[in-house]
Amino acid sequence: METDGWVRMWLLLCACLWATSLGQIVYTVSEEMDKGTVVGNIAKDLKIGVHELESRMFQIVSGSSKKYFEVNMKTGALFVNERVDREEVCEHSQRCVVNVEALAQNPHNLYRIEINVLDVNDNAPRFLDSAISMNITEDASPGERFHLPVAEDADVGSNSLKDYRLSTNEYFSIDVQSGEPTVSVELVLQKALDREKQSAISLVLTALDGGKPQKTGTLHITIHVIDVNDNKPVFNKPLYKVKIRENIAVGAKIISLTATDLDEGTNSELVYSFFGRANAKTDGLFTVIPETGDIVVKNQIDHEETPAIELRVQARDKGSPPRMSVIFLLSLIGLIAAKCCGSEGGLSRYSDPVVTTHPDGSWSYSKATQQYDVCFSSDTLKSDVVVFPSPFPPADAELISINGGDTFSRTQTLPSSGKVRL
Repeated sequence: METDGWVRMWLLLCACLWATSLGQIVYTVSEEMDKGTVVGNIAKDLKIGVHELESRMFQIVSGSSKKYFEVNMKTGALFVNERVDREEVCEHSQRCVVNVEALAQNPHNLYRIEINVLDVNDNAPRFLDSAISMNITEDASPGERFHLPVAEDADVGSNSLKDYRLSTNEYFSIDVQSGEPTVSVELVLQKALDREKQSAISLVLTALDGGKPQKTGTLHITIHVIDVNDNKPVFNKPLYKVKIRENIAVGAKIISLTATDLDEGTNSELVYSFFGRANAKTDGLFTVIPETGDIVVKNQIDHEETPAIELRVQARDKGSPPRMSVIFLLSLIGLIAAKCCGSEGGLSRYSDPVVTTHPDGSWSYSKATQQYDVCFSSDTLKSDVVVFPSPFPPADAELISINGGDTFSRTQTLPSSGKVRL
């Protein structure tokens, strides 16, 4: 019986407390308010006289470890006791409420108080990383999309993340998709890339919230344009000419060919080789060093058999698939006179001879030139005229090249001496 009595008394007390706690007071306060900021006059709102607060031992009871609000026992004002960070209390909840209870004694009363904490724009959008790098191949097609990291904003509502902007550039734009709870963004290629023109592109992505004043966060983006094998090797000359003597030593280097490739890495590494075959007489006379492009004499050269030699050389890169250069013609000329017009007699009886070359490749000479042996090296390059003094050919004579500078037209007066020098 004694136990039943205690149960009845407990139930009666709970019922009384419940009856006094049915009323609820609602206050609103912005987050981050200074300590001491008044939220409202709780004594007035509960219809409790200020002089009763101490005698009834009025107090605020908080369910958390932090006591965000307190009562001024002399004025009855409910004030901020500890600064409230809405993002800490409620994280990303759209509505943030702090529930506290007010307890009064004699008689016992329990009052429920709801305090709505309003968001202020105290957080800027923030990217996890301040800078990123992206690799995009230069053969990417306009319209291709690339995902970008999104920013986060701890604020909610109008203060939350709203939009993105991309720095001005000629290659990329962004596509922003708004949704809940986040906003996504993609990089969209607008113009074809060319690594040889621009190997890196710097962009800045800005995230913006909707607060007033507006807050922003930035992400620095470096686009590395990755090379593809889209360039052929190019020689530094469209035509190479070299003059050699028929008794040149085997192993001698006669010329070095140089080609360049605007690609990078293995796509720019070149290998030189002869292209196709020349003819039965010239095959095997020369070799090309694959790594350097040096042309080296391989066998003895006889100008009677090979008065002029044409070689085709290619430069090929190591890309996959490899790209080859446009075929370039290498003409080796000056193997001592392919055609000669000889004469007899000495130089003293005639005036100084004159030899003239013409734009069409032909050549002519004055009558006095009959005292010379006039020769040119090949039918394909008639402008390369060489002249020997008579009698033809003196052992110590030296060539005179009328068009050695490769000009279209040139006239040269030959000296009246037994030995002609260039």
